[in-house]
Amino acid sequence: MRGFRGLVVGVVVAVGCASPEQAEVPELGALVGMREAAEAAERAWGVPADLTLAVAYAETRWRIPDDEAHDGAHEGHAPRAVGVGGLRPWLASDPVGTAERMTGLSRELFAEEPAAGVLATAAVLFDLAARRHDDVPPAGDPRASLHTAGDYSGLLDAESRR
Repeated sequence: MRGFRGLVVGVVVAVGCASPEQAEVPELGALVGMREAAEAAERAWGVPADLTLAVAYAETRWRIPDDEAHDGAHEGHAPRAVGVGGLRPWLASDPVGTAERMTGLSRELFAEEPAAGVLATAAVLFDLAARRHDDVPPAGDPRASLHTAGDYSGLLDAESRR
């Protein structure tokens, strides 16, 4: 795992955003870690910080996928997941492109900086929730986020999504 160098992030709060186009993007500002990035995304987009961190942990154990682990695990045939959120560039929903558009940050930054990867994860969760629910599920209702987390995984089989 590469050393954490940090990411500079500030927040512009958006209230009641129903679509990614209406959301305010966290702006560069103060140095933060993964928890702070998740909290900044929660304030900006309403995606619960704990959901963002849980998804990132489930995907990569909060580690940046490295080339050696990827090549060994996938025999070099599949594209590498991006960042601590494990964004899958091969999905038709284009999670990497969505995260780039919503955050204004690059794929390269997601792949190198854990806090940027957390912001990317939250951006994709926001986009998926907005498409599914026309709003982000409330933080106090974890079951409301189950389908969004399943959409994030890219899994189509109902049993696998559970």
